[in-house]
Amino acid sequence: MKKRNLQKSKLAMTLLALSTSPMAISAPDSNLIVVSGKTGAAASSHAWIYTDSFRSYPEMAEFAFDNIAHEYSQKHELNTYWRPAQQANEWLMQTLDKSEVVTTYSIQGESNAMYPEHWQLQGSQDGQSWITLDEQQDMEFASRETKTFNISEDSQADYSHYRFFFPYNVKPIAITEVKLMTQGDNGELPDPNDERISINEHDDFISVQLSADEYHTWNSESINRSEHAKNLTKEILSEFNDEFDFIMYIMDNEKPPQGMPYGEFSFVKNDTKGIGLHQFDNSDDFGAEGKLQGVFALYGSMNRQSVLKALHLDASLHEMFHRWGNWILDQGYYSHWDNVDGVLTNSSEFAPIELYLMGLISAPDGADKNVWDMDSETVYNMWESKPEYVEREPTAQTSYRALVVMLTEEGKPLDKVMKDKLSANIANFARTDGKHKIYNGGTLSSRNFWHAAGGRASINLVDLKEAKVSK
Repeated sequence: MKKRNLQKSKLAMTLLALSTSPMAISAPDSNLIVVSGKTGAAASSHAWIYTDSFRSYPEMAEFAFDNIAHEYSQKHELNTYWRPAQQANEWLMQTLDKSEVVTTYSIQGESNAMYPEHWQLQGSQDGQSWITLDEQQDMEFASRETKTFNISEDSQADYSHYRFFFPYNVKPIAITEVKLMTQGDNGELPDPNDERISINEHDDFISVQLSADEYHTWNSESINRSEHAKNLTKEILSEFNDEFDFIMYIMDNEKPPQGMPYGEFSFVKNDTKGIGLHQFDNSDDFGAEGKLQGVFALYGSMNRQSVLKALHLDASLHEMFHRWGNWILDQGYYSHWDNVDGVLTNSSEFAPIELYLMGLISAPDGADKNVWDMDSETVYNMWESKPEYVEREPTAQTSYRALVVMLTEEGKPLDKVMKDKLSANIANFARTDGKHKIYNGGTLSSRNFWHAAGGRASINLVDLKEAKVSK
């Protein structure tokens, strides 16, 4: 194992001086890089957790590593923490993709009644034999207080497994968040607030700061009747590879501006037969190279009170589906449905006719006939009777990738609380384990692409740094 050789900068010397003290540092330095995450999280046990639906989650160790420092809230949907079954000999572990020299860590207690008092941070190469790197005792936490600690230089080394071991606690142990951090380069990092386009720290959305005039245009003109969406998409795709099927623009509005809808979709191309559209390709107009299928804008879902609606309880699935429909039948409301219960009528699940147009199920007389309901089948039969009907064969794409773009006015970036809420919603939208948020006693589902498709398709919204154009 190689030891960490800290560079002799003012920052490094400050960290070394603090690392000899058992006192917590007030805040981590900007040069620190978080290497922990939900992937690789594990725990010795779990007890229970309060959520919006009061469900228990056996995999609740993920909550402690989701890289979201939650604020205390009476809203149960924000109360995501790990709690073990016992108060002694419990552990919370992180397995990294590769060995890292962790120099600093932070830990956030749940409340002043439930927090860790005594722990050891341990490292291991194999997940079996453990070496204690740091130990804290007689600790006290206020509600949702985060404490940060440095590991002494003598204890720093490459490990692929890290765990928090809790020998004994008088109070119940409850941890809202832990972060394992390595030392980054000593070069001064750019301030994200000074950049027009920047990637969020969780690598799950980008922020674009618009001028006052641009912001007004987005809030007053349709993306289908003006060039502003095309121009911004060109700018973004000059910095990112064309690896996305969709770009989702979110305006920083609590409600839609006067005269604007909740959302709208704009086509980039259509190469699909059997959905009622001719084939076309406007990729050049958007600066795309053939991957991007469409962009859509959400105009009023960044509410500051209650559950954040953006990509959660909004028109996101509705607008995305306009990629495929409704372009087959004239209805009372153009491009929507009259009597179908699907995302175009603001359901959280795609209706059978919607799944069919996406290419995810067969026609009513095919292998998926048991999936169809009467309303969807009626629409299909009406479509089939039209002379322009072409069958949509179920050979569709089942894995999608999208880029979430947060649009703010210059000088008014999102604060950390709102960024973290949006990150939580992005993770919820894309998860594929069926454990997305449920409300109203199980009657209202949050927006989750995999669930909406009945497990037939998934979407990736993260790893944006990998998509950056190499310069």
